[in-house]
Amino acid sequence: MSVVVQVDAGRLQGWLAGESAREAEVREALELQDMLIDPVQRMVKRRVEREIFAPIVEQACFDPAKAQVRLNWGNPETPEITASDLIAAAEKNLIRPEEFRKNAVKFGWELWEEKSLRCSFLKSSFL
Repeated sequence: MSVVVQVDAGRLQGWLAGESAREAEVREALELQDMLIDPVQRMVKRRVEREIFAPIVEQACFDPAKAQVRLNWGNPETPEITASDLIAAAEKNLIRPEEFRKNAVKFGWELWEEKSLRCSFLKSSFL
């Protein structure tokens, strides 16, 4: 009996880089979203430029070809997360403790492994 397991190369690469399964899934979902949204944005861009911008530029007595008025989509902005946002998310159980710890380190917090904390506490209390 043989079992075939198909693993996406991007997900495997993320896991090998220390990325959690949830992070890999979110990254893949965002990539899929971009694949679905990009063609729609291109179509809307072309229609807006042709059917809205060009007539407005002509009404202003300019040549649309020379004016080259374009619609440019901006990149989605990543919200800036503060330490208080992280603490609030942890208090509301929106993130797991290990996610909190991982993100707290990104803010410069020095955190130790739980095992080493217990060991150092036990050693200091019995000395």
